[in-house]
Amino acid sequence: MKTPGLWKGTAAQGYMPAQGMKLEIEEIERTETGENSQVPGARAYQAYFRVVEPAEYKGRRLREWFNIGTKDDPKAKRDETWNRQEGGAGRLLRLMEKAQVPPDDDDDVWMEAAQGCTVYAHVGIETDRRDGQKRNRVGMFFEEKDDDFVGVGESLEAPAGRRERKPARGGPKDARAKRREDDEDEGKKEDNGDDNGEEVKGKAARGGNRRDDDEDEQPKRAARGRRDRDEDED
Repeated sequence: MKTPGLWKGTAAQGYMPAQGMKLEIEEIERTETGENSQVPGARAYQAYFRVVEPAEYKGRRLREWFNIGTKDDPKAKRDETWNRQEGGAGRLLRLMEKAQVPPDDDDDVWMEAAQGCTVYAHVGIETDRRDGQKRNRVGMFFEEKDDDFVGVGESLEAPAGRRERKPARGGPKDARAKRREDDEDEGKKEDNGDDNGEEVKGKAARGGNRRDDDEDEQPKRAARGRRDRDEDED
């Protein structure tokens, strides 16, 4: 059997690092969930993407599932089935909005309109439960201007503190820093014998003078006591 098509294909590339990417929608198709799904035969959509940026991964392909049907409404005929913000319907709607696909009630229309549109996304890595292999997974969709989009080529696994927000001036961190500076200044003053140190010395000196006066006064009090006793005897 001849296999000329094998050598014209593209070899497996493995998974890409988790990062922000610019994607082109190649195709969206209507489908159903598989027999091993929690809700077999439920309405779903599958989107195929091609990486546009970063340049080193240009042309790589990704796909993502959007499960719409539920156990109570597997064919997604009721409006409330589509109004699930955190479910497949909510993610599909976000894709349409961020890719600026014109809305239409007919999925044949918006699926065709989506072809060739570009969108930005966070592409992560997950482990496939079936075979344990790591694969890329398309996460949240964005427009490039969105503040919460990490940026094309920027890692989603940044070191701790990389994107840490700087505290506002006068905030708790500044207050703690100022207290540390004040404590350090106070320590320097005590080491250098400044006014605080001199005050301590002065108190000690005054205390010493009082003790000397008390010692001088003791013989005088003793002499007065003897005179008083002599006068009483007389």
